[in-house]
Amino acid sequence: MGDTRYFAGTLLVALPAIGDPRFAHAVVALVHHDARGAMGVGVATPTDMEMADVFESAGLGFDPSLNQSVLTHPLRNHPVLMGGPVEPERGFLLHSLDMGTHRAAGGAAGDMICVDDQYGFSGSVDMLRAIATGDGPRDWLLALGYAGWGPGQLESEIAADAWHVSHMRFADWFAIPAAERWAALLAHDGIVPGRIAVQGGTA
Repeated sequence: MGDTRYFAGTLLVALPAIGDPRFAHAVVALVHHDARGAMGVGVATPTDMEMADVFESAGLGFDPSLNQSVLTHPLRNHPVLMGGPVEPERGFLLHSLDMGTHRAAGGAAGDMICVDDQYGFSGSVDMLRAIATGDGPRDWLLALGYAGWGPGQLESEIAADAWHVSHMRFADWFAIPAAERWAALLAHDGIVPGRIAVQGGTA
């Protein structure tokens, strides 16, 4: 198994063989992948929630430092994405690595995982607070839940053409609107889903 390839930092783009309606047209940012399994966060499917709902549920409905309520916060209408079917009540942030004063002070960056030197991955309220106060990273998204795979599972699904692995970098795919990422990534990589034989797959 010494030649096994691991894909943390890449994007998994669902193909017709995925065989699971929860992942139809999904794009998953793979934040961890090794011999023990893999974890990723969906970045292409908006939910019916907005950041106003998240700020409120996190106790950030009113921020004294901004002297404004969540109803007038400039980020209130920012969409929340569907990260995956596991722990859908939890929020996860993917963000650029420009952390402002919080990075220098430790602060919100304390629990951040750097993924392939491309972007940060965090689930902390401190990071959410930094974003709410304008002291967080410039580029970010919040998704609810994640997708997980056991040992060897993801490798088998990739081999069965359930997923296309895209190597587009964070700065490039982040610039594409969430709802357009699936089609844009396939087009960028020259993949035509209808020409791929369906062999089946799960996630």
